[in-house]
Amino acid sequence: IIINNLLYAIGGHDGVSYLNSVERFDPQTNQWSNDIAPTSSCRTSVGVAVLDGCLLAVGGQDGISCLNLVEK
Repeated sequence: IIINNLLYAIGGHDGVSYLNSVERFDPQTNQWSNDIAPTSSCRTSVGVAVLDGCLLAVGGQDGISCLNLVEK
């Protein structure tokens, strides 16, 4: 999802583990940053949205079950 011309990537799966990372890509500098607090749970297939300028992570899967969490 894009906020203020920055691309955000949330969670995922690296082939071994489910991730709780939140990373940001700045296309102007062509650099990734991971200085953002992670989500409280590892998840893949997460939905993302922006509401009132805030990034929301919605649902997903943690490798065991579907999640019903919404994080800001």
